Amino acid sequence: QGLLTLARADAGQRLELASVDMLTLCEEVCRQARRTYPERRVELARGPVPVVSGDADSLRQLLWILLDNSARHTGPNGLITVSLDRQPESVRLSVGDDGEGISVDDRERIFERFYRTDPARGAGGAGLGLSIARWIVQQHGGRIGAGQNPAGRGAEFTIDLPLAAADAALRHGPGGSVREVA
Repeated sequence: QGLLTLARADAGQRLELASVDMLTLCEEVCRQARRTYPERRVELARGPVPVVSGDADSLRQLLWILLDNSARHTGPNGLITVSLDRQPESVRLSVGDDGEGISVDDRERIFERFYRTDPARGAGGAGLGLSIARWIVQQHGGRIGAGQNPAGRGAEFTIDLPLAAADAALRHGPGGSVREVA
């Protein structure tokens, strides 16, 4: 399935974008992760409901890839956190865990097809998930990165996705200045 997705990407497949409520989407995928990985703690930080212009199925796949990756790299009772943070022009989706983390040397390479870090070689998978995640983010006009979990031990993936046009318009007052929206 992963190879098929990447083959379609190479052939120039484009996603059809519509308004997507990211909070609802994250709640659904986190529930699925809790059922699939009952020995992990999956927490979702709730906040304002950000709406992005996106393909809901692809965004679900993106979040699932990151949650599944975190679950594979945390031990029993491991903590996986998902948060959404509305920025002036984008939504930041973060997925962090308290697993072994990602070395500085691997933080860019993990998004390459078939690349797997040494500790990950025993965790299963073909090394395609994060390259698919990067393609999905690029199709949405966003950015993805990997680093150390700011809470301490573990990894954190951050994705910045542009706000939907209507949602972004609510953030701007006269003259293009940013104003708070309840």
